[in-house]
Amino acid sequence: GDPDYDLVCTIETLGKWAQFTPTGFLVVSDLTSDEIMEKLQPTVSPRDIIFVTKVDPQDVACTIPQCKDWILSVTA
Repeated sequence: GDPDYDLVCTIETLGKWAQFTPTGFLVVSDLTSDEIMEKLQPTVSPRDIIFVTKVDPQDVACTIPQCKDWILSVTA
């Protein structure tokens, strides 16, 4: 299959998600960053750069207002 499609489909299985840029996703999950990376690894191609981190809703800033709004709404 299409590696990009497979990666996005895997991201969508991790929990509530939002695609805030063409290649950037936010995911609400009980998994750790390492666990998420393990789940994504089979769909990652050599050209992909994957960054997984925990977002602190009490300390977030973004030039995309909808991104911050979404984070606050799913963590309230």
